[in-house]
Amino acid sequence: MHREAADPSIVLYRGRFYLFASMSYGFWHSTDLVTWEYRQTDKLPPLDYTPDVREIDGALYISASRRDEPCPFFRSVEPLADDFVEVTPGSFDFWDPNLFQDDDGSTYFYWGCSNKTPVYGTRIDPSTFAPIGERVEVTHSDPAARGWENSGDNHIKQPPRAERDRLIAQYVGDAPFLEAPG
Repeated sequence: MHREAADPSIVLYRGRFYLFASMSYGFWHSTDLVTWEYRQTDKLPPLDYTPDVREIDGALYISASRRDEPCPFFRSVEPLADDFVEVTPGSFDFWDPNLFQDDDGSTYFYWGCSNKTPVYGTRIDPSTFAPIGERVEVTHSDPAARGWENSGDNHIKQPPRAERDRLIAQYVGDAPFLEAPG
């Protein structure tokens, strides 16, 4: 039933590895990173993109990307028991999420995947996942200062060779994409 399984996010949790991937209708688990078993679940959104899974305060938290609608957060203590529950339906949309809990217990959320907007971050309440304060621009593209961000062979932009390439360049542009802050 899984369709893509792109954008994997993996975490070691209680001696077992858990892997969540885009549009997968579930997750995979392994004790050795060699042998994987797929587990379907109806408790997580089946068609969301770029999931992120992290351990926060002893539980797994999963979020994934949606365009133009709030993105929910889910929690599990026993993923193999399919005990996923929605913590919050979310309060904003994001793409390429990344949760992070610092050593002092502070919890942060980072997101971004665009050639027009920066990667953002904000501190969040670890029980409600609501932002604490305003979002902050963490990084942005700067191809003039970082040549490796430029498109093209050897970072030299070439004119489109075919009509299809011209249309893609016209639609997408050639500004560097920042993505996957995780």
